[in-house]
Amino acid sequence: MPVQPPSNETAAAEAKALNARGNEFLAQGKVAEATACYRQVAELTPGNGLAHINLGYGLMEMGDLQSAGDSFRHAIALDAGLLDAHFLLGQVQFKQHLPDEAVKSFKAALALKPDFDFAWFELGRAHESMGNPSAALEDYRSALALAPSMVEAAIGQGRMLLELARWLDGLDLAERMLSNTGHPAFMTLKARALHGLQRYDEALTAIDKVLAQNPQDSQAKHGKANILVALKRNEEALNIYLEVLAHEPEFVEALSNAATICDSLGRHDEALAFHERALAARPARRACTAQYGPDPGRPWAAPGMCGCL
Repeated sequence: MPVQPPSNETAAAEAKALNARGNEFLAQGKVAEATACYRQVAELTPGNGLAHINLGYGLMEMGDLQSAGDSFRHAIALDAGLLDAHFLLGQVQFKQHLPDEAVKSFKAALALKPDFDFAWFELGRAHESMGNPSAALEDYRSALALAPSMVEAAIGQGRMLLELARWLDGLDLAERMLSNTGHPAFMTLKARALHGLQRYDEALTAIDKVLAQNPQDSQAKHGKANILVALKRNEEALNIYLEVLAHEPEFVEALSNAATICDSLGRHDEALAFHERALAARPARRACTAQYGPDPGRPWAAPGMCGCL
């Protein structure tokens, strides 16, 4: 006698129980077990978009971005009004280094929920990665307006102000946020803004405060070296570049800047060796590492500064 397929009511009850079990596993950090449950739910109720969102989330957490994206697209095909499917698809696309696609997904999420603060923040990150600081600045501002305590959005806003060479605005934001939150990232932003304003002694004081809290911060060390170059303290700057390179041998900007300092000190063989290491570390940056060194008028920007960032 053939086995009868489960009724819709039976399938729905089983799917509900599996989904609850998956949620319990997820709460316990057992992502693989949770994802297995969500997969069964999606198979039992293939027309349920929420089931495909849960499955996609589990797959994303497990690092299977392609399958996760497929699940979110399936959910959207079933119901284009599923906010989470658009938002999570955007996160997957950003992780896949597809920022233009991520922008479309985050905008689709925002069309459904214009006050979705995290979607504005993620849209800002996507625009920033595309080299569009003006758009990213507005996105971060929108996120911060909706969620004033979202420190990451304020940090992003500060980065974009400095990227646009709006040093005074960046300094004002950094000082306000330092007063409100005390977050150390704003001291770094303050140092960079002061550097851009050519207030080098103040910039040095600010970056020393960052390093007092985290002496191994290679970005801050690199920034301090750049400030010392602006103050014409080249020997000290070179020593710091060498400290950075001892821990991060392929830090391209530090290699390039060390090369330029060695040239200025008449240490041409060392300069050539640093240039060659910089070219080997990032061949695509050949033009910039060959042409630029420390620029006293240009504050560093992560992952460093060599005049072309």
